[in-house]
Amino acid sequence: MRIPVITLICAFASLGAYGQGVLDMGNMNPIYDNVGNLLDSATGDGITVELLGGASPSSLTPIPSSTCYMNQGYFYGPGLTGLITICGAPMASSIDYAVEISSTAAGSYAGAQRSAGSYWGESDVNTCLLGYAGRRPINPPPLSFASFNANLTTPEPATIALGAMGAGALLLLRGRKHGAGGR
Repeated sequence: MRIPVITLICAFASLGAYGQGVLDMGNMNPIYDNVGNLLDSATGDGITVELLGGASPSSLTPIPSSTCYMNQGYFYGPGLTGLITICGAPMASSIDYAVEISSTAAGSYAGAQRSAGSYWGESDVNTCLLGYAGRRPINPPPLSFASFNANLTTPEPATIALGAMGAGALLLLRGRKHGAGGR
């Protein structure tokens, strides 16, 4: 069966007109921990980075297949090229984005906010122009957002106080046992 040449030309033209936009998922400015050191996965607790995107700052949602990991304040990826396809967003269109970081061991961003010793944080919302599939994004390669410090979840004071009271009660009970046995 022969396909008319005009049909093939229209098919290729529509691919160019409705191609998916891409962006380069890497950061130009580092991310720091809660005391100002570069946030690093090499410290034992991995840091997961996820890209959020949308048509407006209030519509940001996780971008599928955008999860990557951090090393010494920087991330790049996933994959070899670091390019992320933004499904449903045509090339050369604008997208609002932010990155979310969290301790990998906590399982999620919300989990890191609840787990003592976990890091979590989010960049400011920025806008970029998506590139073309197979080419580098037009602006910005890589993602451009201001450096930020991650938050560190610490146990609530009530939890610490409850633990201290329990330890104190154990010491009192132990002291009574030793005192009663000596008579």
